[in-house]
Amino acid sequence: MALSEHDVPRIQHILAVALKRGSLIRQIINTLEDAIAGTYHPRGYSGDDLDIVILAYRLGGRQLLYAFSHRLGLPLLRTLQTHRTFMSISPTIGSITAEQFDANIKTLILIPSQSAVIPRWGHSIMMDEIALEE
Repeated sequence: MALSEHDVPRIQHILAVALKRGSLIRQIINTLEDAIAGTYHPRGYSGDDLDIVILAYRLGGRQLLYAFSHRLGLPLLRTLQTHRTFMSISPTIGSITAEQFDANIKTLILIPSQSAVIPRWGHSIMMDEIALEE
């Protein structure tokens, strides 16, 4: 009855974890009651959850991500940063310098790690000039 009256975020995840652990029916019901009461928040996120969070962050920024995370039980930005790598290249206005070029290449090819730098393979470099009318 309580499930029909309340929207429990990530109920599929709660049930999947409980069944994987071999929980009894009473334990599953207690966990669902705790989730309804707001005292239990499931952890562990699938790739789909992280993809939705990336989409929300790219389209609406931190505010939309915050709203989705609290309403739908999706991970926050810090969790996303631990599971995904963010890269940002800097566009150049005017003629490009060797330092700017090297910085963008290093940003894309080398990922800083805690112990060492991991090289990435299979990149293409494309450059384009945009003519502006003065």
